[in-house]
Amino acid sequence: IASLTNITYIALLNSSTSDIFNNTVTVTTVQVPVGTIVPDTVAPSLLSFILSLTTEQLYLNFSKVIRSNDLYLPSLIIQSSSYLPTPSYSLGLSTAILPNGRNITINLSGPNAVSIKADGFLGTNISNTFLSFNASFARDLFGNSIVPVSSSNAQQALYVIPDTSQPRLLQFIANLSANTITLQFSEVVNVAGLNLQGLTFYSRSNGTGITLRLSGGYYSLGTAASVTISLTAIDALFVQQQALLGTFFSLVNNTFLSMTQQTVNDTSRNPVVGIPASMPYPAYKVIPDVVGPSVVAWTLDMNNGNLTIHFDKPVTASSFNASGITLVGANTSLYYTLTSSVMAISAYYYTNVIVILSSTDQDGISSRPICNSTNDCYLSHSAGIVFDLFNNPAVVRPPAIAIRVSQLGVNFN
Repeated sequence: IASLTNITYIALLNSSTSDIFNNTVTVTTVQVPVGTIVPDTVAPSLLSFILSLTTEQLYLNFSKVIRSNDLYLPSLIIQSSSYLPTPSYSLGLSTAILPNGRNITINLSGPNAVSIKADGFLGTNISNTFLSFNASFARDLFGNSIVPVSSSNAQQALYVIPDTSQPRLLQFIANLSANTITLQFSEVVNVAGLNLQGLTFYSRSNGTGITLRLSGGYYSLGTAASVTISLTAIDALFVQQQALLGTFFSLVNNTFLSMTQQTVNDTSRNPVVGIPASMPYPAYKVIPDVVGPSVVAWTLDMNNGNLTIHFDKPVTASSFNASGITLVGANTSLYYTLTSSVMAISAYYYTNVIVILSSTDQDGISSRPICNSTNDCYLSHSAGIVFDLFNNPAVVRPPAIAIRVSQLGVNFN
């Protein structure tokens, strides 16, 4: 309506007006004459905007009615100052709430909200919250493009609503192949302040049965909505032993987690919503251990006649087979495969395996021009040299990717 004369009419209802003799107008509908419509050519503009980190939304106020389904959000940039270069993020993954209007609400996408909250220098108050966009960002009902706002002279926020919502644990995954626990939160948290003592795992849904409070762990510092914790060797061994028995950390219905409010805060210092021990949270997924142990380092001491191999996870020592080990020189055509060496211990569940070299194997190594220096001494092995607790064979190391010795003691006699 009001754009073309052939679709624009004026209707006068009876008694809407009268002449000087008080005769009322006859009900009529009249088409607007050609050339009497002056089209709307005024470009809309952004009057103000509000950023809410609590609801993770942008509230935009325009000078005219905007077609919300025509918004081109990739051109909308939120930045920390009125000029670039500064920390800035494109809001292309976000979505607009219909319908058309002067006031449009933008739902920030998960990645956009995470980026803004994790930044720490953007979106905390109006002094570091600005928007810029080009003319393709929005159009009014008559197709007029919006007045652009340059990134070098960005528009400041009218108001910033700080984040007052507490982060929540959405899910956690126990990965026994990687010996990790991954925590997924509803928003970005300050990982540097993570308190692992606030986490307790249970084998029963009422917070009883077998329990585990982490002895420590390793994780990347910074801010993120997802935190992956690498278990210590002692915790990994305990978890694997329990999983092997099928009593704990083997299924989602025997793996539960409680969490205190002191475990972690978000970037606005809001503490996480606690999970009581009486109602622990079930695991979203338990990934079984299907990856074999890998050699991460090894040493050779020809003076004392032993070879020590360091694996990345506990292995079943009784499964060890030295005949699968080959020592290789820098020239891979020079090598020696062990034949009769044995382990120094026969107990289970060690990450380090000590091999006592037989006199035959010592003589065999010494008779070849290998392992006279750390640059000329490598270890390759077959899958059958050892198995882990779940009977996964060791990850094969062929001569092409043999691992160099870390420490070498040479028998000069």
